[in-house]
Amino acid sequence: MRALLPSLGLVLVLLACGGSTSPNVTTGDGGTTTITGTPCSVEGVTGTFPGVKISIRSDKCRYAVGEPAKFTYVVTTDSSAPPIVTAASMSCGSCRAFTDDPMAFTGYVISGTAPDGKTQQYCVCDTGCCAPDQAGSIKLTPATKTGVIEWSGRNWYGPSDTGNKEGAFFPPGSYGVHVSFGGGTGSVSATLPIEIVP
Repeated sequence: MRALLPSLGLVLVLLACGGSTSPNVTTGDGGTTTITGTPCSVEGVTGTFPGVKISIRSDKCRYAVGEPAKFTYVVTTDSSAPPIVTAASMSCGSCRAFTDDPMAFTGYVISGTAPDGKTQQYCVCDTGCCAPDQAGSIKLTPATKTGVIEWSGRNWYGPSDTGNKEGAFFPPGSYGVHVSFGGGTGSVSATLPIEIVP
């Protein structure tokens, strides 16, 4: 079992939505925000890694239980981003090909705690055991790269090396779409709050 997602230290959330308002909800970092209609986004979030910004966008912030969702995230890097030093792994590797593409250092997870106290999570976190990572130094290419999260609304931790199937649907509650870039000693993390309704 191998976790792929960089550390998800929450740094800054800038939420932009349009349409009719909904109740306030608690976000993953302990703050509150108001989920509104369509569309919704967090824009240009920065963190402790220079030269990297993350945005997350979706057609809406509120979904019914079992409703599929699509989230688009954009990672922008510029020439001020310092080289990233990668460490050699002692056993299983991260299952990533570390290159000058910023997406090689970016991961996501949809998660939160349901009203009954149970953790809900969807990510490609467990892909099984891969070849060991090699040590190196990588300079990111200045670029704007786009990724898409296609979500079934279910719990899942990744396929592992046993073909794990997706689990139950997220129950009604307040959750977050977290996108994180991690490299060396710094990181950038953005969270788009979403709501699941009956």
